Amino acid sequence: MFKNLSITGLILASLATMVFSVETDRQFGEASYQFLKMDLSPSLIGRASAAVASGSSVSESDVNIAAAANDSALLDLNRAIPFQEFQARASQVWLSVPLRSYHWLVSARFLGFEQLRGFDSDANPEVSYGAHTLKVETGLAGRSGKTGENAKWLWGASVSYAENSVAYTDYSTAMLNLGLIYRLPYGLSLGLSGRNIDFFRSSAYYTDNEAPFPPTTAQAGLAWKSSLPKNLSLEIELDARTRNDEKMVLPAGLSIKWQNLITGRMGYVLLAEEVGIQLGLGINWSFFRFDYAYQHHSVLSAAHFWSLGIEY
Repeated sequence: MFKNLSITGLILASLATMVFSVETDRQFGEASYQFLKMDLSPSLIGRASAAVASGSSVSESDVNIAAAANDSALLDLNRAIPFQEFQARASQVWLSVPLRSYHWLVSARFLGFEQLRGFDSDANPEVSYGAHTLKVETGLAGRSGKTGENAKWLWGASVSYAENSVAYTDYSTAMLNLGLIYRLPYGLSLGLSGRNIDFFRSSAYYTDNEAPFPPTTAQAGLAWKSSLPKNLSLEIELDARTRNDEKMVLPAGLSIKWQNLITGRMGYVLLAEEVGIQLGLGINWSFFRFDYAYQHHSVLSAAHFWSLGIEY
């Protein structure tokens, strides 16, 4: 017992250190690649992306790359219609391939605006322009300690390349993505994730920012899972998330699953401005998975997300 508490204390201290020290020398609002902040998986959105410790699916790798270590071979296709005022569309595909005791992951996503109205310095309208971010990613996820759902440690690591384009300004970056999940007794688990940690940046043309960088994200969380009567299971999680251009927020989410067939989700981001309640529904049938999520916003119209997963 004392040993478990000691290990838990050390992990929590590491999580807190990482969450509160994400490149604090960078000013709020400086980061580019803003589309990379969007989680596109409905299973994440339905829980307000509070899944760094409880993630168990390839489709949740956007929050913690280690989540894929506990999933089967899966092809997951995501589609999103963000807030209508943005006039944007987003798509993402995740592919998980078992490789001995590991999972090899490949992902690609595209997020873009169309027909944005341009204005000159005197507020006169100019020609419309587009903006997009393209990202490709590959990595490995695995387990250690024990096998299957009894594994103590789940880990993941990947590298990704992103290209950002706004009007005639194009630049690119290469990034690391790291994740860890540690399972404790009594249905508890701890999670830690670092996303979009850039190690290469290109210079942009026609911009005042000579070395644009992506929104590096650190997220830590504690999750609790319990079995309920009537073949139900409950999972609750509270996370702390910070980015190098944002203040810290606290995503909280819960999910209720029945016989691994139907899952209901609900989430809310504490300390965040404007974003409201988020709801989700998941259905598993045969080797198909379907997920849908609804995201409320106090100012903008609602956003909708859906995905289709195919096990093979």
